[in-house]
Amino acid sequence: MQLSPPYEVTQMPDKTFPINIFHVAAPHWRWVPLHWHEHLEWMIVYKGSFRVQIGTEHQDITVGDIVFVNTCQIHAAFPLEEDTELICIVFNEALIRNIQLDHTESRYIRPLLENHLGLPAIFTKDHPLAKQITFYLQQMIIEYEQSTYGSELLIKSYLLACIGWLYRIVAHDHIELPASHQPAYMQPLFQHLSHHFRESISIETAAELCQLTPTYFCYLFKKTTGKTFIEYINMLRIHEAEQLLRSGDWNISQVAYHCGFTSLNYFGRVFKQYKQMSPSRWLKHIAKS
Repeated sequence: MQLSPPYEVTQMPDKTFPINIFHVAAPHWRWVPLHWHEHLEWMIVYKGSFRVQIGTEHQDITVGDIVFVNTCQIHAAFPLEEDTELICIVFNEALIRNIQLDHTESRYIRPLLENHLGLPAIFTKDHPLAKQITFYLQQMIIEYEQSTYGSELLIKSYLLACIGWLYRIVAHDHIELPASHQPAYMQPLFQHLSHHFRESISIETAAELCQLTPTYFCYLFKKTTGKTFIEYINMLRIHEAEQLLRSGDWNISQVAYHCGFTSLNYFGRVFKQYKQMSPSRWLKHIAKS
C-alpha cells in the first residue's frame, strides 16, 4: 500500500502573526523530509546544494536559488554535500489576505492560492527577476530575527513584495492567467464584521448577509479566508484584546467582555490558543520585554 506524505503541523510562535523561519543546517537538522502543510513557503539556499522535490518534480538547486511552495503542496529538500544551509520561511495565507477583500485579493492573492499562475516552483539565481525576490526574502529574515518595533509591518510588506515580483515574472515569462472573479458575496459580511466583530453573530445570520445557505456559506468562507467563521471571529477579537491589554488601561476581565467573549474561561482558552500563554502570563512577558 502506498502511503501519503505526512501532514506537518508547523509550529507558529505567534498564531496572530503566523510565520516561522527555519534554518536547515548542521548540527540540528540538515534536510527537509517529504511532507505537506496548509501554509505557503519560501526556501533560499545559503550554502551548498540541495535536491528538492515539489509535487512530483525534482531539481537540484544551489546557492542563491529560491523555491516557492504553495499551500498543500508536497515538498522535500535533501543536501547533496556536507556543508549546506537552507532557509525555510513558512507563513500562513492570513498574512497576505486582505480582510476587506479589495481588488488585490481577487486579482492577485486568490489566483496564487488557487494555483492559477502556472509558475515554476524553482527560480535560479540566473533568472533576471529572481534577485528582487531574493532581496526581500533576505530583508524578511533580518526583520524576523531582530524582531524590533514595526517588524511585523515590514515582514508583511516583504511578503507582498515577493508576490508582486512573482506577477512580474508572470508578465516577463509571458504566462497567461485566467480571468479573475470578485467574491462579492462576502463583501457585506466583511463590512459588517469590521464594525461589529465584538457582537454575537450566528452562522445563520452571517450566511443570510451573504445570501447563501449556512452549509454553503461555511464552505465558501473557509475557501475565501482560510479559516472557519468562528476562527476568524476569534482572531479579530484576540487582535483587539492584545491591543487593549498593551495599553495598560484595561484589566483582563474588562478586555474579555469588551471583545465579545462570554466568559473569562473561554477568553483564556482562546487567548492561549493564539499566544501560547494565558493573558496574565502574557502581560508579564511583555512587561519584561
